[in-house]
Amino acid sequence: MDGKDYLNRFTLITSLKDKNPRSIACGAVHSFVMCPKKWLKDEEVDKCMKCNVLFTFINRRHHCRNCCGIFCNKCSNKRIAILSLKLKTPQRVCDACYAQLRARAR
Repeated sequence: MDGKDYLNRFTLITSLKDKNPRSIACGAVHSFVMCPKKWLKDEEVDKCMKCNVLFTFINRRHHCRNCCGIFCNKCSNKRIAILSLKLKTPQRVCDACYAQLRARAR
């Protein structure tokens, strides 16, 4: 391995900057990094991430506790336990996460 290849390997690791990795598993061929999902700030999103309706004083923002996206009430009015996050009490989730979590529970 020449010096250039050596430096390119570290380029992948620098892409994790500010991601706050929780665990890293390195294998001979593939590596896996587990990072927490980024909780979006209310100011970062001005419309629902599913239906694109604008948020107003009446149409409020709601965070999906599974994917951390921001949705309107219509697109995030379901609740379900998120066992992968050790949340046994039902949490507000978006429609897509609800379908995914429900399928896993079966």
